[in-house]
Amino acid sequence: MGRSCSYGSETLWEFYPTMDNIVMAKMMHDIGKPLPGSCYFSADSFHYQADSLFYPSMEQLFEFKLDLEEIENEDQRRFVIPLPDLSLLCRETQQRLVKPLKSISCNMFELEFRTKLGEGELQVTVSGSYGYSYKALFEFIQFKKRLDEKLKEVVANGPHAG
Repeated sequence: MGRSCSYGSETLWEFYPTMDNIVMAKMMHDIGKPLPGSCYFSADSFHYQADSLFYPSMEQLFEFKLDLEEIENEDQRRFVIPLPDLSLLCRETQQRLVKPLKSISCNMFELEFRTKLGEGELQVTVSGSYGYSYKALFEFIQFKKRLDEKLKEVVANGPHAG
């Protein structure tokens, strides 16, 4: 007869952010931008997003210092990713690149990421506290890869070629 294992709901709630953070750390490692050793997370955080590796991953991916604005009564966090090289691309190309980032939702929980295109920047709003961030990080990694490819084309073919 086999053995079974069961976990209480409190333990399962601790597993969700742990798995999410491990996946994000692995994704960053796989693209050659491992997170610094100073990054850590705690699985028993009441406010899950406070200990998410999503924000350090975004800093590492886009090489900027994140200035996180928290809006507590709306359970939102906002930040801006400066991308001055976006202006080298035509507006249509910029919009096409950003389209997958416009709205990213966690199907299982409440977490949602919304991104708007600004002048040489991305304006990101994160709503909700619980959910998987790795899905959003994956989309931002794909965006960065596509952006770098388009910028290489512009350098090779001249301004506004993309």
